[in-house]
Amino acid sequence: MVWFSMEKYAHSSLNGCLEYVAKMAENPDMKEEKRKELTELIKQANESVTESQKKFLKFLEKTYSCSGLCKKSLFYITLDISNGRPKNTCTIGLINSVADQLTLFGYTLFFTGCLIFLVFILMMPLCCYNEKKLEQELKLN
Repeated sequence: MVWFSMEKYAHSSLNGCLEYVAKMAENPDMKEEKRKELTELIKQANESVTESQKKFLKFLEKTYSCSGLCKKSLFYITLDISNGRPKNTCTIGLINSVADQLTLFGYTLFFTGCLIFLVFILMMPLCCYNEKKLEQELKLN
């Protein structure tokens, strides 16, 4: 599956298409005003996405076979389009991958909270004792 029917312009991924457009801006046959416009658009696109964001997106798509965080995209950005359409958003893959670890962490927090509450209940008599009554009990013994 390719993005465009003419073989010269065919790309199997959106990334490949964007790289080709960046190379087109260096073409000396292009009109100067079009080259400036294309160069400006490429510059804006590169400034809005950092290299670490690109690597993270590539990792997500490759690991979870997903595209998009909030909404499912029509196609992958870094993977070959012959893989078909993405099946779900990357958020679902991320949630599923950390669910087991967070569940164990949740149980640990719940148990710790119950233990601290029990210690609080058990130490209440130490803080709220009646001094006079305690002295009388000590004198009787």
